[in-house]
Amino acid sequence: MTIARIGLTSMERARTYEDGYNIGRSTIDSLARQNSYIARLAQAATNPQMGYESAYKAISHSLSFIANNREISISNACDLVRTMMGAAKTYEDGARMGYGTMSFIRQSASPSITAVIDSSVYAAQSARYWEDSYNLLFNAYNSIRYMN
Repeated sequence: MTIARIGLTSMERARTYEDGYNIGRSTIDSLARQNSYIARLAQAATNPQMGYESAYKAISHSLSFIANNREISISNACDLVRTMMGAAKTYEDGARMGYGTMSFIRQSASPSITAVIDSSVYAAQSARYWEDSYNLLFNAYNSIRYMN
């Protein structure tokens, strides 16, 4: 929690989104090496190429989640991803976060959640517009939120 708070404070003091993102990402990477699930989820969200502002906001929400010692549960993780996606500057950035996090969550998900992820990703990839992909993935997280 302390490392996350320090990283978050440092991010907020940065002059640019790029600098803030780089500071936050190094903090997230450090926490991920310590086996933090939320940090690894944040890495997955920000690994896809996107603008610094969107990536900064995603990292910021993740560090805040860790710093506030929120319980790690399916519903809280889904809420975090939806918050990160909603903070993205563009639908494309938000959809990329959705794709990245779904791929990460799928690795350890139950068969029922894997089925929802697979069908949602397939539908989102079939969409012609980023906004439609974003909405499909965003709504899929709402469904997954209530699954076990």
